[in-house]
Amino acid sequence: MPKSDSPAFKTSSLIALSYLLVGIVALLPRVLDLGLFVTHDEAEFWIDRSEAFLLALQSGDYAATAISTHPGVTTMWLGAAGVLLRRMLRAWGLLHDIPFPTMLALMQLPVALTHTAGIILGYRLLRQLFPPSVAVLAALFWATDPFLIGYSRLLHVDMLAGTFGTLSLLAACVSWDSPLPLHISILLPIAIRCASGGCSSLGVARGYPS
Repeated sequence: MPKSDSPAFKTSSLIALSYLLVGIVALLPRVLDLGLFVTHDEAEFWIDRSEAFLLALQSGDYAATAISTHPGVTTMWLGAAGVLLRRMLRAWGLLHDIPFPTMLALMQLPVALTHTAGIILGYRLLRQLFPPSVAVLAALFWATDPFLIGYSRLLHVDMLAGTFGTLSLLAACVSWDSPLPLHISILLPIAIRCASGGCSSLGVARGYPS
């Protein structure tokens, strides 16, 4: 029997296609037309804070990275990544005059990509908890919810808490409930719980809920 006709190959192909589907459905609405509009909080706070955060890191003045009481650390990390991307594109000669919508889009892009990666990782965790059909349906609902899409496109704190909080909860559920082979039944739950704690920390680092 050719390898391509084997049940295992077909199953692996379907799994890979499901990840591709979830990734594309999550990515496209989050990255298309970035920079089309700016919110008050982005214009008033997070654009300038991200610039100041990056400047403080580059100058070694780490105390100056504590810019607000939010603290919004995760948001400023991603905003700073957008600033670095803009500088690289300019240094490579790919961008010359950078209008505000383009600058805003480059700062929003790392946030949108982070949320997309979060949904793909969340789908992986959902597959550990539910049948594949339920997991892919849940991931697609997550990826296509208009409210979540809108907030996933902003350089802002709120949706980062939602994404990292969801990943933290899913990872915790996997560590509690998934049956595991004996030889990994000790180490893997510890690793997953550490991942859950890490996601929780990233969610809290973006800011405390109001």
